[in-house]
Amino acid sequence: MSEKELMLLIILPLAKKGKEVKQKVIEQVVDLAKQIEDENTQVFVITGILVSSDKFIDRDYAKSVRRYLSMTKVFQSLEEEKLEAVNIAKRNERHDTNVEIAKSLLRDGIDTVVIMRATGFSKEQIEEIRNNMLTTK
Repeated sequence: MSEKELMLLIILPLAKKGKEVKQKVIEQVVDLAKQIEDENTQVFVITGILVSSDKFIDRDYAKSVRRYLSMTKVFQSLEEEKLEAVNIAKRNERHDTNVEIAKSLLRDGIDTVVIMRATGFSKEQIEEIRNNMLTTK
């Protein structure tokens, strides 16, 4: 939808006469707005409807729409946390793989500089891995 169409959707309830008719249109427009895939646009439209119809919207309905909006934000926050956890797990997995590569190369007597290039570890990290290998034998 274009910005103009979104704005028309937001103010559509204002074009109707009578409190009951306006309320019915508000509910229909909010239901329609919930179908918008882009979450930011969805929140923009629903918030716009709440603001523009503040004088005549049913208070309980407005409260339920605000609750819906807050749940959308909670869901978004949970998704971001899940994504961050996945990224951390991938980094840890890569790190663990590089540690195993470094151990294997150290056992084969490969030069520290080559191991640094292969794993991305610093000289100090490789020395720490070497020391851990010696103490865990």
